[in-house]
Formats: sequence, C-alpha cells, structure tokens
Amino acid sequence: MNFLSHYYRVQDEALYYKFGTMLPDLYHNFSFFYNKHIAEISPRSHVLKEDQDLHYGILNHYNDDKIFHQLPIFKNFIFNSITYFEKNEVLKSIKRKNFVAHIFFEILLDHLCIEAHPHILKNFYNDMKDFDKKIIFNFLEKSIPSSETNVLFLRNFDNFLDIKYMNFYAEESNLLKALHAITGKIGQWELNSETKEQLMIFIQKSKKEYNFQDVEKQMNDE
Repeated sequence: MNFLSHYYRVQDEALYYKFGTMLPDLYHNFSFFYNKHIAEISPRSHVLKEDQDLHYGILNHYNDDKIFHQLPIFKNFIFNSITYFEKNEVLKSIKRKNFVAHIFFEILLDHLCIEAHPHILKNFYNDMKDFDKKIIFNFLEKSIPSSETNVLFLRNFDNFLDIKYMNFYAEESNLLKALHAITGKIGQWELNSETKEQLMIFIQKSKKEYNFQDVEKQMNDE
C-alpha cells in the first residue's frame, strides 16, 4: 500500500501512530534500516508514548502490506497489468514487469482513495501540520544510528510538505509521472507520448474494474 491508503486505515488512531504507519514510505530505503536496527527492538522499550506510537505504527505498516500483497484483487491487478504490457507493442519492452505493476497498483490505489474520499487530503495535511519534527527526529536518532540519513529524511520531508506532494495524486496524468519516477530506471522504460497514451488507456480500463472500497473490504476480511 502507499501513503494515503495506509493513512486512511489509521486516520482515527493516535497522531504519532499515524505517522509511524506512513514512515516506511516517507523515509528512503527504510526497510533496510528497519531490518538492521529496529526489527529487534520492542516498542515497549521506548520511554515516551510518542515513540511507542511511532514504533507500533511502523509495525502496522508492515502488517498491512503483508495482508495487502496477498489480496485476490492485488494479484488480479498484477496479472492483468503484466498481460497488458506483454500484449502492447509500446509497453512489452518494459523490464521487471511484476515490480512495475506492483507499484502501479499502489499509486493507483491512492488516486482511487482520493476519488472515493475527497476529504482525505485535507485530513492528511492537517495531521502533517501537527507533527513535532523534533519528536520524530529524536525517535529516528535513537532507532537508526545514521544522523546524516536522518537529516536528509527531514529535508525531504519538508519538501514533501511544502509542495503538498499527495495532491498530485488527484490527477491521472500525475500517476504516470510518479510511476516513472519510481520504476522508470529499474524497468528501463521512458515516459513519452506513446507510453503515456497506452498507460492512460490502462488506467481508464482499470478504474472501471477496481475501486478503493473493494480493496478495503478485502483488507478487513483478512
């Protein structure tokens, strides 16, 4: 799952729990640092309630992802995406099709979340204003012994807030920019007029077949 989809599922939880749930998507290469430094730490070992909430939120992120990646609707989208890529003359040369399809669905799901729940962006950024970055930075410093990486995260996070990055997910064409930014190099594909046209066709087709409510229903049934 991606930023907003994770946030949607915990929007009524404690403030720093919500941030912890989003942290693995916000912090570059977070899973590497999690496995190296955080995985063996007990959330209860933290003295501050905010640190405990951040840690439990991180665990929630990974638990939800584990469930999400086993959902029939996720597997169906991956299959349909790869089939579409392979049969399309413009897209068949994409490498790592499974990875591209995986990221594609997560990005599309945030877009579907915005369409189904237009208030979500306002709530998301209202919460973002309330986070104390000192608390977050101190948690990271205690959990990840890499001040340079933690400072870089805060710098990128400030930029994420300043440009209101998630607002871009409301526009279909921006989904392709996000997809290319994440998978273009690995998948060895270019975002040009031809690939954009064919991927936009697939987005329109997918929006008739998939919706956020069905994903949420399957998540809750697990």
